[in-house]
Amino acid sequence: METKDEIFGRSETNWEQIISIVLSSLVTIIGGWFVYNQSTHDKLTDLRIEQMKSEQIYQMNVDNEISAKINGALWTLLSELGCARVYIVQPHPTHDPKFISATFEVRRPGVSQIKNTFKNINMSDIPVTAQTFAKTDYLYIQNVEESEFLDAFTKAMFSMNGVDELVIIKLVDSRGVWTGNLICDHDSDRNFDMNTIGDIIVKTARSVQYMLPTYNP
Repeated sequence: METKDEIFGRSETNWEQIISIVLSSLVTIIGGWFVYNQSTHDKLTDLRIEQMKSEQIYQMNVDNEISAKINGALWTLLSELGCARVYIVQPHPTHDPKFISATFEVRRPGVSQIKNTFKNINMSDIPVTAQTFAKTDYLYIQNVEESEFLDAFTKAMFSMNGVDELVIIKLVDSRGVWTGNLICDHDSDRNFDMNTIGDIIVKTARSVQYMLPTYNP
């Protein structure tokens, strides 16, 4: 016959086994939950990544379509005016403009690319030019070297690229905020026909200014 101590000892042993089984089950359940949770999290992360990729691809397609339309309008203007270059300059960054760069450009064969030099220019270094671009709706400059509307640095940059005369028109967004300038230039071999250029360039400016994308390099 078993003594009381043997009976109680066996009972204690049974409880230890039960607790061990319960703890083991809990560990298995918790481990399974973590695996499931991590798997669900990974799937949601992959879904968000795919969604972001889709949005970026869509935006790239939209931007490419807009850029194609703008470049098409500039090519048409270049052809109609027979000038050396047609380009757009934009202040940036958008939230606090401190610099200005040429962002779109088309030009005749053999004409240098002004985007290579008109790039990330600090507007504090060209205060007169920056003021002209930001405040003047329409401006014809017959002689770059003698213009009072341009700084010495800007004159040197234009002259280095063979620019002799300019037509500049201000571009604004739907709120009337300055977003850039449409510029047409000529070298010394040609001259603008002032009887026709005004209407043509204004028409082009109106067609591109509201779809002009922000520039934040």
